[in-house]
Amino acid sequence: GLNVKHIINEPTAAALAFSVKNQIDGIYAVYDFGGGTFDCSIVETKGDEVKILGNEGVKKLGGKDLDLKLLGLVEKKYKDLTNKELSPRQWSIVQAEEAKITLSSVTDIEIFIDGQRIKITRKEFEAEISTLVSQSILALDNAIEDAKISVDNIMDVILVGGSSRIPLVRRELKKKIGKAPKNYGNPDETVAKGAAIYIALKNKENLNI
Repeated sequence: GLNVKHIINEPTAAALAFSVKNQIDGIYAVYDFGGGTFDCSIVETKGDEVKILGNEGVKKLGGKDLDLKLLGLVEKKYKDLTNKELSPRQWSIVQAEEAKITLSSVTDIEIFIDGQRIKITRKEFEAEISTLVSQSILALDNAIEDAKISVDNIMDVILVGGSSRIPLVRRELKKKIGKAPKNYGNPDETVAKGAAIYIALKNKENLNI
């Protein structure tokens, strides 16, 4: 029953949030590693205007897939120690997500399950997810090709989604574009901020300034 007046897609919203805050026009890659899907867009910003030059996505690639890789690693180590299968009641995918987040800031973690101490290193986790991260970089390549530009034309990468915090992701992006991607605020909030800015720009007459 709602009257839909405007729709903005996620990469445009993310680029708009960046553009309004930084006021630097140019061509950027929006790298969106969300919970369930991966999307990459090449966008050109000019003030309040955002134009999508190219895009590519992977429908079945998201943070949940990374969580499952970590869960599988813990399951294997638990079985090696106990010769038993690990049940979700002992250690679940929710705990795997929390451990994944922790491994972005520390080099190793210790997990205790039924008296067993299981050590997981960031290096081990990165080895498990390396093929998935490579898929995202391939999607970036395809988006650049779709935009008919070269990597040298990209001024920076706008990171979106919690999984963009993973150190391996940042290293691979740096290898691809030749410089480290930067955070522009909280990557979990970038799209929402851009959407809010977009609707504000569309309704300037109603703003209390």
